[in-house]
Amino acid sequence: MKLGRKITLLFLLPFICLLGVLAYRAAHREIDIYESQVSVDLELAGAALRPTFAEIWRVEGEARALDVLAKADANVGEMTVRWVQAAPGSPPLRDEVVRLESDAAGMRRVSVHLPVVEEGVPPGALVLARPLDREAQLVRYVIRDKALTSLGAVLVAVLLSVVVGIGFIGRPLHELVQQARRIGDGDTSSRVLLRRHDEIGELGQELNAMCDRLDAAREKLVAEGEARVKMIEQLRHAERLSTVGKLAAGLAHELGTPLNVVAGRAKMISSGRLEPEAALENATIIHGQADRMTKIIRQLLDFARRGQAKKARVDVNDLGRNVIDLLRPMAKKRGVSLSFEGDEGGATLEIDAGQIEQVLSNLVVNGIDATPEGGEISVRACTEDAEPPPGCDAIPGPYLRIDVRDTGVGIPPEDVDRVFEPFFTTKDVGLGTGLGLSVVHGIVRDHGGWIAVQSVEKQGSCFSVYLPRRVEAE
Repeated sequence: MKLGRKITLLFLLPFICLLGVLAYRAAHREIDIYESQVSVDLELAGAALRPTFAEIWRVEGEARALDVLAKADANVGEMTVRWVQAAPGSPPLRDEVVRLESDAAGMRRVSVHLPVVEEGVPPGALVLARPLDREAQLVRYVIRDKALTSLGAVLVAVLLSVVVGIGFIGRPLHELVQQARRIGDGDTSSRVLLRRHDEIGELGQELNAMCDRLDAAREKLVAEGEARVKMIEQLRHAERLSTVGKLAAGLAHELGTPLNVVAGRAKMISSGRLEPEAALENATIIHGQADRMTKIIRQLLDFARRGQAKKARVDVNDLGRNVIDLLRPMAKKRGVSLSFEGDEGGATLEIDAGQIEQVLSNLVVNGIDATPEGGEISVRACTEDAEPPPGCDAIPGPYLRIDVRDTGVGIPPEDVDRVFEPFFTTKDVGLGTGLGLSVVHGIVRDHGGWIAVQSVEKQGSCFSVYLPRRVEAE
């Protein structure tokens, strides 16, 4: 047998087998991608439909909800949507379930079971299904494509067997050149298949060995990166667990002010010396502070997974005065005076009033704790054009700056950059958890602003809250 034919057979048969394996894997890969895409489409559709369905059920009743579901089923083409109510006594479905099923005709389909666990809606699930009618078409397409590729390879091999000289020398050199180019482009996955014992074969072996070394180095880098990411995730998980473990101590710090207000107002009511209108006013204040304590607890529990703020147009001047009024009894007990100076040009912002109130309360309470008897805490609001600090996602422009300045003990210079870290505190053991300023920092960041701090030991500190100003008139 001629050398050209030997070379052709040597590479043609394994190549055909390789193409067959690749075709098989490619077909399954396309099927997996298609099934995953269908599953994702169903999950997205279900995620959009589920809250609407539950809301209609609660507001307009079962019949209306099922009618809307039937109309949706009629308008979504190949996808089917139906409601399956859980059997009495069966455990509630909590997690989404994705299933691959086959009907009597052998047609495969994907179904997604989305549990509906809402108050006022009986336990059940929305079931969205879609047939996988393109699987056979994908398999035919891949087989046809690979068959054409194999035919082309055979024709090339036959041509090389005719041109033995070119095939024996030119093609190996061409493969070596292509391999060198692929390595230069960063692709080290392919290997040169030159089973020769001459200089060309040695060169091919060296190229393959170089690829192996490059792959090993790359795998090492990837493994180190994955280990680093895993370590960071573990640290974050440990931080969340630690947060939960320290919530009890943090609640005393966060709830001290509203509890003092509730206790004081309740004592005034229980004295029986208030007029009915004054008693009603104090009861309303107690109710408001109870709601505030509920919000504080929820915010602390959601520290690591805070949602989007519920913003509305609020006058920050009024908000600041309310905070000062609420905290003045606590400050008076400590022998500390409080003052507030609003922005004369107006301070109406698009903010979450409860969260910004918590920010100011936290900063003022921290100032009270740090200020000795006879000291002073001043809160001042003003408008200025500010440039965000490095690492902040905010944009330059007009900001409302709220300064909370105290005449307390100050912060050591080495601790200034750490005051917003979770669990870091300069207070004595048992007097703070280090959560307060971290929560404040997160709230202000969610509002598109930032906090700056200036402090001089034994002279006091100033925390400046920057909140972006919006257009105040439509």
